Amino acid sequence: MEHKLRKEAESLLGSKFNEEQLKKKTTEELIHDLKVHQIELEMQNEELQRVQQEMMASQQKYFELFDLAPVAYLMVDDQTRIQDVNLTAAHLLQNERSRLKNQRFDSFIHPDHQDEFYIFFTNLTRQTGETTHESSILINGDLFYIRIACNISKSFATQSQPLIRLTLIDITPEKHAARELEQVKERLELSLLGGNVAWWVWDYPSQKVYFDKRKAEMLGYEDGRMTQNIYEITSMIHPDDYAQTMQHMRDHLEGKKPRYSLEYRLKTKQGQYKWFYDQGSVTQRSADGKPLKIAGVVIDITEKKLAEMQHLESEKRFRQFASLLPQVICELDGDYNILYINEYGKTLFGLRDQQTHNLFHFLDEHSKILITETLQKRIANPEKSDPGMQVKFYDAQGNEVHLFTYANFEMENGKLQTIRAIGIDLSDRIKMENHLNALNDELNAQKLQLESFNRELEKRVGQEVEKNRVKDHLMSLQARQAAMGEMVGHIAHQWKQPLNTLNLIIIDLQDAFHYNELSEEYMSKSVASAQKVIQHMTQTIDDFRNFFKPLKSKTTFEVKKQVETALSFIRATVEIAGIRLENQIGEEIYAHGFPNEFSQVVINIVNNAREALMENETEDPFISITSATHQNKTRIYFSNNGGQIPENILDKIFEPYFSTRDKNKGTGIGLYLARTIIRKNMKGELKVKNINQGVQFEIVLPLKN
Repeated sequence: MEHKLRKEAESLLGSKFNEEQLKKKTTEELIHDLKVHQIELEMQNEELQRVQQEMMASQQKYFELFDLAPVAYLMVDDQTRIQDVNLTAAHLLQNERSRLKNQRFDSFIHPDHQDEFYIFFTNLTRQTGETTHESSILINGDLFYIRIACNISKSFATQSQPLIRLTLIDITPEKHAARELEQVKERLELSLLGGNVAWWVWDYPSQKVYFDKRKAEMLGYEDGRMTQNIYEITSMIHPDDYAQTMQHMRDHLEGKKPRYSLEYRLKTKQGQYKWFYDQGSVTQRSADGKPLKIAGVVIDITEKKLAEMQHLESEKRFRQFASLLPQVICELDGDYNILYINEYGKTLFGLRDQQTHNLFHFLDEHSKILITETLQKRIANPEKSDPGMQVKFYDAQGNEVHLFTYANFEMENGKLQTIRAIGIDLSDRIKMENHLNALNDELNAQKLQLESFNRELEKRVGQEVEKNRVKDHLMSLQARQAAMGEMVGHIAHQWKQPLNTLNLIIIDLQDAFHYNELSEEYMSKSVASAQKVIQHMTQTIDDFRNFFKPLKSKTTFEVKKQVETALSFIRATVEIAGIRLENQIGEEIYAHGFPNEFSQVVINIVNNAREALMENETEDPFISITSATHQNKTRIYFSNNGGQIPENILDKIFEPYFSTRDKNKGTGIGLYLARTIIRKNMKGELKVKNINQGVQFEIVLPLKN
């Protein structure tokens, strides 16, 4: 760099001086010129340093005024591309200054406001001077509100291209504050509306009153048009309330009372009166203390006043009613002074209206302690209900009187305020109790005799119960014997065919032996056939034995499968009698109980139907078993066409030892035990009714999943 500058200096020297001129000058002249030139250079250097310092100071001022300014500045072109940006703007846009270079500023504008910004920016380039615009920007998903102040200037580098200076002011807190203020105003309006409250302002010099339209609506002026003249408004006050209302207002205006507060009635547009609570105060006074502005609120308390009047009327009626009751009704203060007592109590205590009495003056010491302890318990547990207590006192004639009282203690800040009590005179009752005590001794003696009689009666009842237990055991034994007899008959039917088959096998073996046809193969085949028949007979015996084996606990079983098991024991005897037997019970219907006992019920019902069909010699006899489910219950129907049961005995067939057949043909306990099993063990019901040409039994059982 120094070599280049030296060459430029030598070139300039050559253009300005030549050797001939230098030769003509003496050495002193040359030295003088060099010194002068040196001084000029030093002066130029000092001037250059001064200019450089001024430039550095100017740059420092620019840096402080632009880069360090507390307001965000941007320089953008006519396409909103950022050319320069200060630190505050970079901080606002949450980006580095180098990265913001040549970015479009309108890309930061919220999409909802970009059209407005475009119109504003377009118009800005057509005018001079400074203008402002409010918008919003999105920075990393956060919304900020800004006020943009714009000014067009000429660039120092390129005079032909205008630069636009944007000043960004963050007004987000102002927007939030304005929004919160609007919300507060809205909540205040809602509070005033919900609380039935209206405001008013009285301009005292002009005597005009400005008020919320709700006040006009309260007085029946739905359009809100009501006089603003203070004298016309005060003329609407009820005559009975006028003097007191105006005196309260004067006292406040004159400074005698800190605020104006009163209840009074105002006349509505319809000519009726409504109650209002009005409260206000002077908000502005003149230098000499005269009122200028008075403001306040007014509340419609008509409903409250009506409720109070109804309460007073109710209290009046209560006192009239209480004066007629034959009980003591009284109200006491926190020191047990009698505030109110009805006529019955006055007579009992011998009181006069103009006298003040304390309840403790009439009570004995025990009753005083009892009331004090009861009060302490109520203070400790105010939610506990009053069980009542019995107190004793002396009436006006000195006679002992007993009262049973119920009291309500009203507390405030842990201190007794009011006691309301009702007392029932027990004096006559206690006399009766004394008389009854004498009678109780006599009753106790009779009670001993009665207890002796009861013990004897219990002994006899126990004996009768034992007899009935034996009788039930005999009935069960008879039923079991009858069932065993029937089962032996069923076994005989089941075995008759296998025994005939065995007999034929034996005869065939004998014939084969006589005719020399008995070979080893023939013998093995015959023995195998005989063993198969014997195995079938053995299985039949096991089935009958398992059927009569008692179960120790209840179990859930499928109804159709258990009915089919029961029918397998008696199907042969039913079909031999020429009876058509159909089992049409639905699939997956379950019950809970003892399945073998349930099968005994099925066998009993089917056997009764079989015998009825045989006795009546019914043509085309049938027994049909069907089912239906409804409302969590399953119903099993046993229908037959063996003739109807007379209506006069239909309800008796389930009674023990009752039978429609001859005594030699039935015990009369089968259906009794069947109903007992269904009711006790199955929690169901067994019913019967006559149908067309026959009878239908119905078993109702709870439906099990």
